[in-house]
Amino acid sequence: LNSGDLVKAQTIAFTTLAMFQVWNAFNVRSRHQSLFKIGAFTNKWLFGAIIVSLSLQYVATSVPFMQNALGTRALSGTDWLIIALVSSTVFIGDELRKLVVRTRRDRSQAA
Repeated sequence: LNSGDLVKAQTIAFTTLAMFQVWNAFNVRSRHQSLFKIGAFTNKWLFGAIIVSLSLQYVATSVPFMQNALGTRALSGTDWLIIALVSSTVFIGDELRKLVVRTRRDRSQAA
């Protein structure tokens, strides 16, 4: 592994961890209700904070001054897509958990 590959791997890891938190912000809106029922854009402050977070992450990996300061490297569109898919698993997993909990609750109430 050369140093360029190491920096890219570190940048991908850093960005993936940050994106896990962005996705998790959607999860914590409700412990039991799906985001699809609540609505992704109903909390304008959260939506704004997510836009700011994504923008800052992009700046951290794309602006040369910030790359030097943070030791990051520019990421390709494919890198960003992979990061989005991997980090979205925290959201998907919690939505599935909410579905299972609701289904169990509804079954027990119907019985």
